[in-house]
Amino acid sequence: MAKNVSFLLLLIAFSFCAFSMPVQAAVPKTDTTNNFATQPTPNQVIVKYKKDLTPQALQLKVDERKAEKSKIFGSVRLLFDNLKYKMNNKALPEAQLTRIQKADADVGAKNKTRLLDAGDENQRNIFVVELSEGKTIEEAVKVYEALPEVEYAEPNYTFYAF
Repeated sequence: MAKNVSFLLLLIAFSFCAFSMPVQAAVPKTDTTNNFATQPTPNQVIVKYKKDLTPQALQLKVDERKAEKSKIFGSVRLLFDNLKYKMNNKALPEAQLTRIQKADADVGAKNKTRLLDAGDENQRNIFVVELSEGKTIEEAVKVYEALPEVEYAEPNYTFYAF
């Protein structure tokens, strides 16, 4: 009997802890999220890059283009590749990566961590950017949202269910 009572108390305590813990999420604020108590995590912004435009993906493209240049006909291939970018009104990967790095420097990004390392490609484009002191969350959101490589940027809200 004592074991059953202690197990029940343990189960109740675990349930209370599990449901009262804050959850960080990259969820745009909508009417459905207004039922939760929210507050932004200090000095953190969520940034979702467009498909294939994460800093890591762009760095791979830049490295591939550098390697291509060292090949025998690499310069000619790069010339045609550059023309293809211009004809499609797209920026070169080097320019895109430079814009992102400049934005990171402007907001004082200390650390950039992928939010989810999931199999879904859309979720792998979401990063938590930790800001250094001096820039506000609102300023950082404006800087990132101004980038054509970014789908959206928002404060890293912490949701409390109770």
